[in-house]
Amino acid sequence: MRYSSWKQIKDATPAERKLKDCAEAGEPCELGPHDKIPREPTDWAKPDENRHIRADVLRFLILSDTTTEKGIMIEGGYISDALDLSDCTIPRKCMFFGCRFEGPLFLTRSTIESDLRISNSALYNVDAAGSRIAGQLDFGGTQFLATEIPALNLQHAEVKESVLLTNTSFTSAAILAGIKIGGQLDFSRATFMISRAPPNYLFSGDTALTLERAEVKESAFFNCISLTATANLSGIRIGGQLDCTGAAFLAKTDVALFMRNAKVQSELIIKDLEEVNGLIDLSATYAGSLTDDQNSWPSNKKLILDGFTYDRIIGATDAKNRLDWLAKGDRCSPQDDEENEDERFFPQPYKQLAKVLHNMGHEADAREVLFTLEQKLSIERRNALQQDIKTLRQTAPKTGLDIARLLILGMERGKDWLLRSIIGYGYKPFRSLAALVLLVCLFWLFTLAAWHTGGFAPNSGVILTSPDWTALGTDHPNAAAAWAALAPAGQDWESFGSFAYALDVVIPIIEFGQTDAWAPSTSRGLAGTILWWARWPFTIAGWIVTALGAAALTGVIQRK
Repeated sequence: MRYSSWKQIKDATPAERKLKDCAEAGEPCELGPHDKIPREPTDWAKPDENRHIRADVLRFLILSDTTTEKGIMIEGGYISDALDLSDCTIPRKCMFFGCRFEGPLFLTRSTIESDLRISNSALYNVDAAGSRIAGQLDFGGTQFLATEIPALNLQHAEVKESVLLTNTSFTSAAILAGIKIGGQLDFSRATFMISRAPPNYLFSGDTALTLERAEVKESAFFNCISLTATANLSGIRIGGQLDCTGAAFLAKTDVALFMRNAKVQSELIIKDLEEVNGLIDLSATYAGSLTDDQNSWPSNKKLILDGFTYDRIIGATDAKNRLDWLAKGDRCSPQDDEENEDERFFPQPYKQLAKVLHNMGHEADAREVLFTLEQKLSIERRNALQQDIKTLRQTAPKTGLDIARLLILGMERGKDWLLRSIIGYGYKPFRSLAALVLLVCLFWLFTLAAWHTGGFAPNSGVILTSPDWTALGTDHPNAAAAWAALAPAGQDWESFGSFAYALDVVIPIIEFGQTDAWAPSTSRGLAGTILWWARWPFTIAGWIVTALGAAALTGVIQRK
C-alpha cells in the first residue's frame, strides 16, 4: 500500500514510530547493532516489532516532507516486503547499517540527491538501472542473496561520487554495464560465489561481474576479489588505476577476465593473484603502465595479449622473464584445444614490448625480444609452407606445385639460417664479426697446410720464368719457402704471412698485398690444389658475411 500521510498508517510498530520521530529530528534510528547483519527471522510475518519496519512505511518516510535534510538513518532494522522507489526523486540521504531486507530494493530510473548507504546488511537484490545518484553509493559489507536473477543491477546508472562494494558477497551476477562513476569503484575483498547466472552473449559460461563500457573517473580496486565466473570489463574506461592485487579469478569455464578494448589511464596491476582459472583476454586493451609478476599470469594459451598496449613496465624488464610472459599470450586457438593446428600467432605483443623496453632504455633486452619475434615469424612461414605442401599433395598431387613449394621451403630454411646465425636477423650484428673470425681461422689452417707442404708459388709470371725459380724444379719439397729465403729476388719479395693471406682472401674490403704476391699452386701437392679451389667459396662467404654485417650495423635489415 502506498501511503500519502502518516494518518493512513494503521498499527504502526514501535520501530516505525521511532523511525518517524528520528527522521523528523534528524537523528539515527537505533534498533540494533549497526556493525553486523541481523539473523533471518523465523517468520517474516511476525518479526521483532521493536526492529520491524514495513517497506511501504519506510518509503513514505523517505519521501516525506517532514523528514529533515539529514535523511533516513536506520541501524539494526528488519525491513519487510519489497521497497519500491522506482522513478522517485529522493532529496535526502538514505543510510542503513546492520539491517536485513526481506525483499528486493527497486530504484529503477530514480534520482537520489545525496548518498545511498546500505552497509553490513543483507538484502535480496537491488535494481537501480538508469538511476542518478548525486552522492556516494556504498554497499560495504553487504550480502546479496539473489540466485536466479541479477543481485545488483546498475546498468546505465550515474553516480557522481564513488561506488563502494568492499567486503560484499554475491550469489548471483552484478551488472554495472554502462555505469558512469565520478569517483572510485571499489570491489576489494568482494566474493562472487555464482552457481547459476545469466550467460553473457560473449561467453558460453556464466558471468559474475559485468562492467562493459563502464566509465570510472578515478581508480578501480579489485584487491583480493574472488569470482567463480567471468568478470567482463570489456570497453571499460578508468581514469586512474585498476588494481587486481591478490585477486582470485576462478571461472569454471571459458574466460576468467575479459578486458577487450578496455582503457586504464594510469596503472594496471596484476600481481600476487591468488589463483587464475580460465583465460585472461587483454586484446586491444591500453594501460598507462603495467605492474605485474610472472606467477600471476595463467598458463600457455590462457592469455591473449594481441593489441595490448602500455607505456611503461613496473616490474621485471629482463628479456628472459618478459619472453616467458609473451609466450603465454602470443597465440589463440579457436577451440579450447592445446593441440589445435589452427591456432593463430600474434606478433604485435613482441613489437609492443620491444618498443617499451627501448623507450625505457633497455636496448639489449629490446633487441632480444625482436630477435625472438623474427625466429617465431620464420617458423610460422615454414609451417605455412609445409601446410600448403600437405594440402597440394592431397588436392592436386600431379601438378608439381608441391615440388615448387618444397624448393621455396628449402630456400626459406637457408635464408633463415643465414640471417639468424650471422647477424641475428639484424639485431645482433656483431655475430658477423664472429663469423668472419671463424672463416679466417678455418682458411688459415688451409693456408698453413699449403705453405708448409710447398703448395705456394709467387703470383708473378716474370718470377715463375726466372732462372732462380726454375732451378728449384717441381719436385722441391717447398720451393716457395726456399726461393724467398735464398734467392736475391725472393728476399726482396713480399714476405709471406699465412694469417695475413687468410685475411686477404676472406675479407675482400681490406688489402694486405698477400694475394697479389702469392698464389696456391695446383702442381705442387694436394694442399695447394685444395687451397686453390677453396679460395672461391671462402671469398664469396666473406663477401656475404661482410655485406650482411654492414647492413645490420646500419639498420637496413632491421628496417626491412
